[in-house]
Amino acid sequence: MKIIPQHLLQNITKFAVVFGMVVTCHGQTVLFNFGGTSFTGTDTPGNNTGAWTDPTPSWNNISDDTASGIVDIDGSATALAVDFGAGAISSMDYGAAVRVADYIGGADVDGIFDGNTMAESQLVRDSGGLIGIGLELSGLQAGSYEFYLVANRSDSAFNEARNMDVYYSTNSSTVTDFSSLTPLTQLNDNRVAWTEGETYVRGTFTIATGESLYLAVESPGFVGVVNSLEVVAVPEPSTVLLLLVGIVAFLAFRNGKAFHSKNSS
Repeated sequence: MKIIPQHLLQNITKFAVVFGMVVTCHGQTVLFNFGGTSFTGTDTPGNNTGAWTDPTPSWNNISDDTASGIVDIDGSATALAVDFGAGAISSMDYGAAVRVADYIGGADVDGIFDGNTMAESQLVRDSGGLIGIGLELSGLQAGSYEFYLVANRSDSAFNEARNMDVYYSTNSSTVTDFSSLTPLTQLNDNRVAWTEGETYVRGTFTIATGESLYLAVESPGFVGVVNSLEVVAVPEPSTVLLLLVGIVAFLAFRNGKAFHSKNSS
């Protein structure tokens, strides 16, 4: 059996690991808690599924349009901005105001939401004539992402069980009409654990430079709310391949060293 020269294996390993790290850096992981309460924890859908595992994540606690100061999960500054809107799913108005709607009673929050400040406060439209709430997240680095969104009303036990329909799209132009899209639905009728489709929704998207992520939430016949949003960068397939090459090269290098050591003794 031919053994790859040691110096070549070292170069392959260094190249694969370094280049893989560079590619991995494309994309961002950003955490948002919406409403009037502050949240800094890890009891969330994204962490529960293993999408991110940082034990001390940095959260962005916001309750209104935010044009600067947003950080990523490591606390590093970003160029991100959030613009909220309100209106019908077919005519979202990003100039319309939103407001905080807080948890108002121990009997109104149960299961996975009980005691979780991330879920006990939310944003809702500020005008009684509007139903849905929307947001634009701009400034994301180009790449592939997944998001985890929690939409649960905690203003009453009756409203806590309401379904929430979540629409999303990416575009370089402002998206105001979501009516042609198929929504993700958060049922909110079995709230004992973080369960996709029950206590949160998950979506995937790819974004190009200059594009924004647009989200809209409504509860059929009633108001939509947003509690939290986790946007997580997904490694490109090429990144995974490069990392695998690095691992294989490292194992070959280690086995080669063992072979040489055995035959020189």
